[in-house]
Amino acid sequence: MPPTSLISGPSAWTARDLAAAASWSLPLSPAEAAEVESLVARLEAEGKALEDVRREDFDRAPCDRIAAELRRRLVSGAGFALLRRKRTA
Repeated sequence: MPPTSLISGPSAWTARDLAAAASWSLPLSPAEAAEVESLVARLEAEGKALEDVRREDFDRAPCDRIAAELRRRLVSGAGFALLRRKRTA
């Protein structure tokens, strides 16, 4: 059955909309990238599945900005985000 209405808003994107990586990539500073990598390594070592990760698993202070921006993009934006290291000169 075809949809009865069109999807609208930021989550209704097309390939053309995503051509500009800035709209969906989230640049991380070297310190933020290291924090995320450390967190992922720890969760993998604990054998924790992605769906089982909870707020309590994070050392909140270093990840607060990342978590807030990810939440905004997931809930009110395109529905996804790519974490990317900032290029250093």
